Amino acid sequence: MRIIIIGGFLGSGKTTTILKLGRHLSEAGKKVAIIVNEIGEIGLDGDAISDTGIVTEELTSGCICCTLRISMQYTLQNMREEFDPDIIIIEPTGIAFPRQIKEEIAIMDLPELSFAPVVTLVDPGRFVTEINEIPRFIETQIKEAEIVCINKVDITDEVKVLAAEKNLKVVNPDAKILKFSARVGDEQFEGLIDHLASEGREVFGTGDKNSIEMSEVNAHSLELALSEEKLDPNNMMGLAEGILKAIRDRVREINPKFIGHVKLSLKFPKTLVKASVTSADAFPLVELIRDRQCARSGLKLLSAVTKVSKAELVRIVESSVAEKLREAGISFEKVEHAHEHHEHEHEPHGPEPHSHEHHEPHSHEHYGDHGPEPHGPEPHSHEHHGDHGPESHSHEHHGDHGPESHSHEHYGDHGPEPHGPEPHGPEPHSHEHHGDHGSEPHGPEPHGPDEKIE
Repeated sequence: MRIIIIGGFLGSGKTTTILKLGRHLSEAGKKVAIIVNEIGEIGLDGDAISDTGIVTEELTSGCICCTLRISMQYTLQNMREEFDPDIIIIEPTGIAFPRQIKEEIAIMDLPELSFAPVVTLVDPGRFVTEINEIPRFIETQIKEAEIVCINKVDITDEVKVLAAEKNLKVVNPDAKILKFSARVGDEQFEGLIDHLASEGREVFGTGDKNSIEMSEVNAHSLELALSEEKLDPNNMMGLAEGILKAIRDRVREINPKFIGHVKLSLKFPKTLVKASVTSADAFPLVELIRDRQCARSGLKLLSAVTKVSKAELVRIVESSVAEKLREAGISFEKVEHAHEHHEHEHEPHGPEPHSHEHHEPHSHEHYGDHGPEPHGPEPHSHEHHGDHGPESHSHEHHGDHGPESHSHEHYGDHGPEPHGPEPHGPEPHSHEHHGDHGSEPHGPEPHGPDEKIE
């Protein structure tokens, strides 16, 4: 059984990379399984991957290189006994150290185990911001990689790509550096597949580092069941965008240079909306997937950002979501989970002690049309005016994306959004895809300004 570990900071494109890699290996006749790790107690990426038909397990409420080591061992053993895969691809949380995970697996004494080289993905548009915001964490992720992949080259300015490559060579001169677009699946991406066929380096002790503390990231996740009487697919993209913009604006009042990943999914009959934002200066990217069967209508949201206290993040997320749902006239129930894990909290100026609590099963707390009261005082409301773009475009994609047909519409922006008044809105794009639930939206992901290092 071969282990492939694909790491990288939050929002670097790990899920897209793993989807493409898993499909390629499956089509080559390999039995592939995937393990996805989320820092929050609610998983979002596992659904997208399992929809491809690949056996997928999701580990939530912690980091597999810190707090979920026993869960990881149990999952690997279970997969071996029940599915016996040729290859297991592991997507750690974005605040993990992949080499540390490799070390943990190596001492589990699983028979006939081999490792591909450890991979770390980098988003070149945010690299300078990342290494200035949390230098010890980012440098450790890069130094411990055997292959460093500069992803998203199709949507990032070439100057930033070259600058990232130059700095990566300084941080880890021994690593193989690849440049590609996982979303496009270009020729350079095929090169990653070839390199993963080689053997990884022998494992040596890298020390027992606490990646969560070093990342200075706090996380909060939320799941709501939504009433369906006022759900309109035509309005759901605007709702998702509005929620993420409200969270982004309020988080950057506390940390104007935050990085991380705030992502949500909105499910309702036959339609799924996915949206994400990755930094203080990024515009939310929103994707509409039609002809998708969803068991019930609901919202899932995971937020993980740097240098904002857990209490502030909870207040911002829950008040922003409640506010936008009230404005839309949508009533909802909060879904509590069996493992309500209280993540490590990091104050912006030094970590506090940690505790872990686990509570018993699901419960639904009903808030009717008004939703839950926010935690703490209501933040300032940002009211924005303007349409969502007068122009629309449509095009079809055909290829080996699987048997299912979906219609995708995207809202996005082609550059960082200025602090201050909102622009008049992005242009909508209609994309019809045949297959892949996990592809990232078309259009560039904006990035924050480069500072401190060149």
